[in-house]
Amino acid sequence: MKDKRVLFILIIAVVVIWGLIGYKLVVGDFDEAIITASIPMDKNIAGELEIESYQLLNNYRDPFQAQRVNYSGKSNGVEKNSNRKILGQKKSESLAWPPITFGGLIKRKNSKEKVALLKVNASDHLMRMNEEVEGIKVLKIEKDSIQVIYKSEKKVIYKK
Repeated sequence: MKDKRVLFILIIAVVVIWGLIGYKLVVGDFDEAIITASIPMDKNIAGELEIESYQLLNNYRDPFQAQRVNYSGKSNGVEKNSNRKILGQKKSESLAWPPITFGGLIKRKNSKEKVALLKVNASDHLMRMNEEVEGIKVLKIEKDSIQVIYKSEKKVIYKK
């Protein structure tokens, strides 16, 4: 019973507040003149403004680099050699791979052997690991991808 009295009092308070707001909107005086402050503009002020220029000193330590960077335009002693040869990389000739599409994985419940559904040169093949068809050998079979080798070049093909 006590909760109903509190709820009744709150409803009355809300109705009174919204009633006052509505009264101010409907009956309120909108004819009052809006008072604006006018500041006289002196034409000489614009001529007296000076443009200040600042020069930033950016010779602080960069937290992402190990050495301090000198921004003064002088070289910091590190010489860049763009003619350096990169060792260990062979220029690979791009092979013309036949069109290969991985269709999915087939696995029996009671066997661990995985069979991949491949489409090579518009012909479907069921292939197991280390099986070779048309020069393409399957190395690894996963749920969403397979790893194949063709003429000593490895490639990962994802399910579409």
